[in-house]
Amino acid sequence: RALVTAVGKAEGRRVSVLPVPAGLLSGAAALMPVTFGPAEIRRATEDKAFDVSAMTRLLGRAPIPLADGLLRKS
Repeated sequence: RALVTAVGKAEGRRVSVLPVPAGLLSGAAALMPVTFGPAEIRRATEDKAFDVSAMTRLLGRAPIPLADGLLRKS
């Protein structure tokens, strides 16, 4: 939800995210003409918060908040 909202905000769009149980989404995915399946749905429900201290030391860079990164021009 936070990711979709932040991307929408960076694009100047207001978005709404409706909570849908993973099981229902898996069933609906079989009926939709999209290329995502059970593995992608399972990944979307995983906790992606993890320790990045090793990466920070290795790369010599600290992560920035998503919203800040989205505002940067590439």
